[in-house]
Amino acid sequence: MRVPAWVSDVVSGGVVLDLTIAPSPGEALSVPSWTSVASAIIAVAPLPFRRTWPIAVLSLMVVLVGVMAVLGVLSPGLASAVAIAPHGVAFRVARRTGLLVVFSMVIAVVLLGLMAPWEPMT
Repeated sequence: MRVPAWVSDVVSGGVVLDLTIAPSPGEALSVPSWTSVASAIIAVAPLPFRRTWPIAVLSLMVVLVGVMAVLGVLSPGLASAVAIAPHGVAFRVARRTGLLVVFSMVIAVVLLGLMAPWEPMT
C-alpha cells in the first residue's frame, strides 16, 4: 500500500512549524516572534505544490528568504522549508535543469543571507 502524497506534506509542514515554534538550543526558553511564525506559515503554504510546479515553488522560497533576510527574520523553520523545496526540482525536472536551478538557488540564498542585519529584529 502506497502512502498518499499529502501525508509527507503534512509531516514536512509540521516539522517546519515545530522548528519555528520550539526554542533554539542555544537560547533560553522564549516565545518566538510573530514574524518568524508568520514566515514559517508562509513557507509551509506552497510546499504541497512542489510536485506540480517545482521551480516556481523553489523561486518563491528564494524570494521569501530574501524578504525575511532584509527584515532580519531568519528562523530554523524557514531554513528547513527552503531545504525541502529543492527535492521537488531534483525529482521532477531533467538532471541538467535541476542542477542549474538548485545551484542558482544556493548562491541566491547565501547572498541574501549575507544581506541580513547582524542583530535580528525581535
